[in-house]
Amino acid sequence: MHTTEGLVSKPCKGDVETVWNRLIETLKTMNVPLFATVDHAANARGSGLFMPETRVAFFGNPAVGTHLMLECPEVALELPLRMVVSDVPGQGTVLFMPDVLWLAQRYGINPQLESLRKMLGFMALLSDRVCGA
Repeated sequence: MHTTEGLVSKPCKGDVETVWNRLIETLKTMNVPLFATVDHAANARGSGLFMPETRVAFFGNPAVGTHLMLECPEVALELPLRMVVSDVPGQGTVLFMPDVLWLAQRYGINPQLESLRKMLGFMALLSDRVCGA
């Protein structure tokens, strides 16, 4: 796993389609609402352009995210949570997701806040399952 400011990237086992399906199925199994998906590569192809497979899932638990937005309304810019599954040249399939602790720091949210700790644990568990760790 690699972290840059605000972002965590994690190599995954399998191609984008396989990892994407694991993500969607894991969210279903965990009863986590999937709000939207975006297939950037398909959109690029529709415009006559090429880009490596790149898909985004927007998901979350309003019972957790609402508490964060009550602490700091601006954090709504970061919610719902999202994960990107991408075919990165020279690296294979990579999962990108927000660094939850960085979000807390950026928005001045107490890192010990229960909702934030739940979100942090959830993202770690989800990424481990999705990447085949």
